[in-house]
Amino acid sequence: AFCFEPLASVALCLLRSRGQRSCRHYHHTQCVLRDTEYVRQHGGRSLRCPLCNAPYDEVFSLPALASRSAAFFAAVVTADSDSPGLPVRDVKDLLKAILWLDSAAIDELVDKR
Repeated sequence: AFCFEPLASVALCLLRSRGQRSCRHYHHTQCVLRDTEYVRQHGGRSLRCPLCNAPYDEVFSLPALASRSAAFFAAVVTADSDSPGLPVRDVKDLLKAILWLDSAAIDELVDKR
C-alpha cells in the first residue's frame, strides 16, 4: 500500500529498469523501498510502478528537498551532457510534482537556465 502524503514532505525516488527511467512518476522513497522489500521477500508479483505498472529493477533515491536542497538540486540538475542528473523534461516534472506553482511558470524558469 502506498501513502497519499504530499510528495514534498519526504525524500523522493524514481524507478529505473536496466539503468533507464521506467516511467515519469516520482514516489516517496520509504514507500517504494518498503514495497520493493516486501516483493523481494514474499514474491507473488514483479516490481512495478504503483501508478502506471511499468516494471523496474532499481529505486533511485533523491535527497530530501526540504532538508538537503543543495544536494537535491545537485542530484537532479545536469551541468553538461557528461554529468549525472535528469533530463530537463524530468526536472520539470519533478518540480511540478513537489512545488505548488503554476506549471507554465516552472517551464519558463527551467527553460531559462
